[in-house]
Order: sequence, then C-alpha cells, then structure tokens
Amino acid sequence: MTETKNPGEKKLSVGGPKLTLKPRTETGVVRQSFSHGRSKQVVVETVKRRTIGGAPAKPEPAPEAPKKAAAPAPRPAAPPEAPKKPSGVVLRTLTEEERNARAHALADSRVREAEERKHAEEDAKRRAVQEAADRIEREAAAARKRDEDERRKDIARLTECIHVAERLGCHRIRIYGGAFSTDEHRAHASQMWSRLVDSLGELGGVATEHGVVLCVENHFSTMTESAAQTVKLMRDLNLDSVGILYDQANLTFTHCENYREAVA
Repeated sequence: MTETKNPGEKKLSVGGPKLTLKPRTETGVVRQSFSHGRSKQVVVETVKRRTIGGAPAKPEPAPEAPKKAAAPAPRPAAPPEAPKKPSGVVLRTLTEEERNARAHALADSRVREAEERKHAEEDAKRRAVQEAADRIEREAAAARKRDEDERRKDIARLTECIHVAERLGCHRIRIYGGAFSTDEHRAHASQMWSRLVDSLGELGGVATEHGVVLCVENHFSTMTESAAQTVKLMRDLNLDSVGILYDQANLTFTHCENYREAVA
C-alpha cells in the first residue's frame, strides 16, 4: 500500500499480502420447464449470510432431566412364626355319672324355663283382664257422674217450676216419670227406678212446702208407660204431693195394657 501526501516527501510502503474479499454468492444452473413443452436453463445465485465476530456459538446443551428417586428397597419378609408349643393340658373324658348329672341339670333348667314362661303368660293375661275391668269401671263411673249431673239439673229446673207455679197460684204440674235414654239404662232398669224414686221424693218434699202437687202422666218412652207402672211409683213414693195423671190415649202407642187392666 502506498500513500503520497506532499511532493518531495518520501513514500511509505507496507509490504505483505493483499486483503481480498471472497464473493458471497454461489452460482448454479437450474432447468426451468414451461407448460407448452419448452424448457431452458436458468442461472441461480445463492447468497450466503455473512457472520460477524467469528464462527457462530455452539448451542448450549439442554439441561438434563432430574433423575427419579430410586424406589426404596423392599422390606425383608418377616420370618414365619414358630409353631406354638402345646400347653401340655389334656382335658379328661367325663365319666358316665358326670354326663348323666349334666343331662339332668340341663333337663331341669329347661323345665324351669318352661314354667317361668307359663307363669309370665298367665300374669300377662291376669293383668290384661284387670286392666279391662278397670277401664270398664272408669267408663261406668264417668257415665254415672254424667247421669248424676243431669239428674241434678232436672231437679233444679223442676224446683224452679214449683216456685213459679206457687207465684202463679197453680197447684198442679204435669211431669213425666223419667226415661231410658240409652240401652245401658235399660240394662240397669232397677237402678234407674231407684233413682227416679229418689228424685221424685226430693221434689215431692219441695212441692209439699209450696202447696203444689206433681202429677205423673203415663206416657210412652218413659219409665211409667202403663197405669200399673205409674201406680207402683205412687206406692214406692207414698207422698200426697205426687199423684197420677192418667192418659188412656197413650196406651194406643205402647199396647202394653188394655183399658180394663188400667182401670182395675
């Protein structure tokens, strides 16, 4: 390389090989075909990519995958248990007498169990019968209480009628001789009759004090349907303040007696 700055100065020269640049292209020939059957050769240049700074760096190796932990070693199998040694106790065979004693004891136990079951069943039956009887008695007591409450109400109403009759100057009041309102009343006719006598006896005393006579009419659906029943009531009461109001026409509904029997 030479360089000249001013005339008369010495030339500087640098010896050595020349610096040259290699071509970056490579050529090649490619045959190109056309649709109408013709073809021709075409020159193709390939341009290489220039690298700066020397050869390209080698790719870093990919990190290795972590190794799996080694599986734990299997535990050693437990040694087999040694067979147990016999205890050395030998059960003796029962004698004939002992076997008979056990059989008798078992039979006696079964007999006792059967008797206990039988007694338990009998006790249960007795309790059931007693409970049923107690229930019937409670229901009967409740019925008697209801009847007694109703009887006291009737007596109170008739007592008020006696007071009103006295104020009005009425000396006689027609009344009926009770009634069988339920089948249970008919089943206990004697008790119902006694209650009728007691009630009219109490009212007869009130009527005597106020100068009033209670007249019991023979009437169907009452306890004095016939003349005979009405007369019996008068005899059981034996009070001047309680008399009879005889109605022959009512006998045509009951047919319990004819007029000859009634008059007699």
